[in-house]
Amino acid sequence: AGLTTLSLLAEPGVFSSITRATARLVAALRDSAARHQIPVQVAQAGSMFGCYFLKHGAGTIRNYSSARQFADTSMYARFFHEMLREGVYLAPSQFEAGFLSSAHDETILQQTIAAIHHAMDRLRQTPASIAGV
Repeated sequence: AGLTTLSLLAEPGVFSSITRATARLVAALRDSAARHQIPVQVAQAGSMFGCYFLKHGAGTIRNYSSARQFADTSMYARFFHEMLREGVYLAPSQFEAGFLSSAHDETILQQTIAAIHHAMDRLRQTPASIAGV
């Protein structure tokens, strides 16, 4: 399975296509969070991405120690559950990475980006005290 995966990724354009799709997803996370005034830090390396929700006034996350200090785990938990309600399954902890693959086609990418916007809307509208998470 590993060799087959590497062979498929080595085909012209496959990995660059996945990387571009990941960049679109990361941009949607950043843009939606900014529009909703929710502080996040999002990073990407190829098809891998990560998203930290930040405590208000937090510094930049550079390593595990600063992640433990600045990451808003309760806000990520709320986002995680909102995305589940939208049918999108993310890593249950913001200390884990997410990955896109060639199976994530344009339709899935658009549905995921729409889910991000819906989830961010609900995060902004529902105070943590009544979110039930």
